[in-house]
Amino acid sequence: MKKQERVKIVRSGTVRCRGRLTRTHAVIALRLPPGRTMACPICGQRFRRAPDWTSVSHAAWPRPE
Repeated sequence: MKKQERVKIVRSGTVRCRGRLTRTHAVIALRLPPGRTMACPICGQRFRRAPDWTSVSHAAWPRPE
């Protein structure tokens, strides 16, 4: 069976990558458009930004009275 790649799902548009636990590198900022996946050019760690509707569906809306 093929090894599954780990993708960290984030909500913000900018991600700061410092590397993995065993191999760290200088801090680099990545800008992610909604719903897209991007890898760090230095260490290869993958980040995925949640679509806009995901953030809205989990929001704490006031309850109707």
